[in-house]
Amino acid sequence: MKKKMLNNLGVKILSIVCAIILWIVVMNVSDSRVTARIDDIPVEIINAEALEQLDKVYDVQKGSTVDLVVKGKRSVVEKLSAKDFRATADLSQMSITNSVQIMVEPIRVSTGDEISITVVDNTMVLSLEEKVKKQFPLRITTIGTPKDGCAIGEIVTTPNIITVEGPESSVNKIVEIAGEVNVDNISADVVKKCEISAYDAYGEAVVNERIKLSQTSVDTTIKIYPSKSVPVNINVKGNPGTGYEIESINYEPKEIMIAAPEDILATVKSIEINNISVSGLTENYETTIDIGDYIPKGSIVAQSDTKLVLSVVIEKQVEKTIALTNKDIQLRNTDTSHNYELVLSSDFELIASGLEDKMEGITLSDFTPYIDCKDMKTGDNYNVDIVLKQKDGVTTKINGTATLTITEK
Repeated sequence: MKKKMLNNLGVKILSIVCAIILWIVVMNVSDSRVTARIDDIPVEIINAEALEQLDKVYDVQKGSTVDLVVKGKRSVVEKLSAKDFRATADLSQMSITNSVQIMVEPIRVSTGDEISITVVDNTMVLSLEEKVKKQFPLRITTIGTPKDGCAIGEIVTTPNIITVEGPESSVNKIVEIAGEVNVDNISADVVKKCEISAYDAYGEAVVNERIKLSQTSVDTTIKIYPSKSVPVNINVKGNPGTGYEIESINYEPKEIMIAAPEDILATVKSIEINNISVSGLTENYETTIDIGDYIPKGSIVAQSDTKLVLSVVIEKQVEKTIALTNKDIQLRNTDTSHNYELVLSSDFELIASGLEDKMEGITLSDFTPYIDCKDMKTGDNYNVDIVLKQKDGVTTKINGTATLTITEK
């Protein structure tokens, strides 16, 4: 057996050596060194407090992520991704040009021994601004609708002033701090947590991670009032210009929904608007009125539209002159034992005026002029007044004088 094992020993050893060499060659070919690029590794900022101590805030202009070129064995490199590396920028080492060197290292130490790393661009560039503080009143709006017969009476937030801190350019964009609270189907006072945000003049959220609000949510107390619909009455004051008249007064809405605590609501029967003047007007008058200015203290308008639209139509009067004679004037309550003599001045006439639709077709018979002779005695001359029947929308006056003489028969 021993003889067989030693037989051709040199050939056998050579075969083993060749096999080892072949294995090494195959392994080197299959696991050769390769180069790969790994992009968008997020850069972690450290020691940011170094700037905060100077009352400065920063924005990253360039270098929020970094790209790498990695070289190493295929078996190692092919398994790598962005999460296998940590990239940092130390703000305490910032240069006078506001740039910071980005350092990259593998998270697994063993991996670092097997690869080489080249950072494509290892510079982070910052922009620095003054850090400012401003205070803003908090505005809370509601979404949804309370139960029928209920309305939002008051919204109270704690706190109602919010302090904003951040880069001057970003803070200056803010015009309000606001939030929304859902009131759908509620019928009693509630307290809700309300998330708030900063908004610009266009109603867009101002988003900047460097902006800090003193609070990001507030406790909101929503008070619920009972509501009811009440009529609106408008009573204009004054008179239009000479020769003009109010043809109509039109306004909408005729009723409004108001809400208030029960003791106040019970006292409200109507909303009276009495300060609209038409004095001296010779043309139509239109205006918009905020009903909220006329409701009782402690109540609110419980509808989205608080405006009332008023239109006063002013028209020129039509005037008609009718000459009067003795036969046109009746004498009433006369005594059959007396004689009555009526003398009219030469300019004696009736002047009627009113809007065109009221004056159309008007005649003397519409006024039936007469003199009331009751209690008049003989021997006296009376300057008498002519009594006229009133016609709706028409004003009348008499020009001239009338004298009545009464004698015994």
